[in-house]
Amino acid sequence: MKTPALLFALSLALVACAQGTSVIPVDPQDSGNGGVTKMDAPAPVDAIADTDLGAKDVPLMQDVVATDARDAAVSMDLGAPADLGAPADLGAPADLGAPADRGAPVDVSTPVDLGACGQAGLRCCASEACQAPLICESARCVSPPPCGATGQPCCGTACAAGSACVAGRCDACGASGQPCCGAICGAGAVCVSARCAADLDGDRSPSGTDCDDRDPGRYPGARERCNGRDDDCDAESDEGACGIWFLPTGAAAWSAWPLDAARDANPTQRTLNAPLSPVRAAFDIESQGIAYVITDATWHLLDLGTHTWTSSGALSTLFPETRGRTIVTAYTVPAAHGSPGGTTEGVTFLARDGVIQYGYDLGTRAFTFTRTDPTPTWMGSAAPSYASLRFGWLDTQNADGWVTASPASFCPPGTTTSTRVGPYYAVVTDTSVHLGDAGYCWAWITAVPRASFAPFARPSAPPFSRAGAMFYRGGLWVVAAE
Repeated sequence: MKTPALLFALSLALVACAQGTSVIPVDPQDSGNGGVTKMDAPAPVDAIADTDLGAKDVPLMQDVVATDARDAAVSMDLGAPADLGAPADLGAPADLGAPADRGAPVDVSTPVDLGACGQAGLRCCASEACQAPLICESARCVSPPPCGATGQPCCGTACAAGSACVAGRCDACGASGQPCCGAICGAGAVCVSARCAADLDGDRSPSGTDCDDRDPGRYPGARERCNGRDDDCDAESDEGACGIWFLPTGAAAWSAWPLDAARDANPTQRTLNAPLSPVRAAFDIESQGIAYVITDATWHLLDLGTHTWTSSGALSTLFPETRGRTIVTAYTVPAAHGSPGGTTEGVTFLARDGVIQYGYDLGTRAFTFTRTDPTPTWMGSAAPSYASLRFGWLDTQNADGWVTASPASFCPPGTTTSTRVGPYYAVVTDTSVHLGDAGYCWAWITAVPRASFAPFARPSAPPFSRAGAMFYRGGLWVVAAE
């Protein structure tokens, strides 16, 4: 603590300073003015508080010089310092105990939120908006978690390869039951409504829709082909695809082939000799296994064994007498059924305005015109109307038994045979099938509703609306109109 002598000296110094003087330490080396250095006093100071200078007290045994406003030096001898004796023994320091626990220190590292938003660590702006790429979580803008990999959030709407963004999260994609990778699925699956569905045959039709998921040629929307099966999964077979039908003698069901095999395999191709116009009539050359198919302007030769077209040409060059006439149907009389020597088959065209007949020489394979007759006048209740005629054929054997009556039951008296009808005509209209004797009395036997006539009631029968011609050789043949 400070002695009374020191406090007195300090008081004088403070008084001198208060009156506008400066206290300048004595410089023992300065002898020009008696060791006292003079300087102008600074501007007056209103008051100077009593200040504890601590370790900077004025040194003992040193003269203090005060200067008044007229630069008059006043010297005071402070004398020897007072003997303060030994310092008092204060004893052991008091035990103040453990310091008070004031809690965890305040964390001042987080910026103070003074209204700013959207930046890292700050509150989210309106509608939970933050500066990209920050995201809003618990009302604060923070860095987003890793994104893009399977199981992680989407990077916007993007995910790494093998994943797809679904409801903001990247899911494994591409396999059956997984999301589509874009619009693509892996092997054995197809993208349906943004999700991969099983597709075992790779025809782009899922298993639940595909009627045969083991056959890539069968699926909804496929082109129906003439193959006896349902290609387009509509529960029907061959609709609109077949063009040639055959019901062999004694068969329970029809067989069918495309009208043009090349076009059936590839719609952009056509067989050179296949008909391109509506078919009007057809007749067979029984001994040679061929048939001539007639349009309004052309003829086309069909091989009945292979169901292929072998040649074609202009109708007027082969049958000039048919020029300008509307052909309805045609039939042939086999050479063995009455031709002299069995070398010529008879060919008859039924036109709207009359009948035209030719002979076909089996040796030369040439047609010769024989005669033309007026429109037939058919009598009897079982006779068809000639104007209603659409198709016809001649069967010389009646091997199918479609005609069951005996000539003795309907031919005039004097008929010598009582066996069932052998050769017969069949003439088909839109509603009926008319059957007539062609070997004993040439009379019409009966009329049968078309829908109940045996051939047309068999399975896989051709659609009547598509038929263009009919003829008989070893069974009933039907050729599509087009």
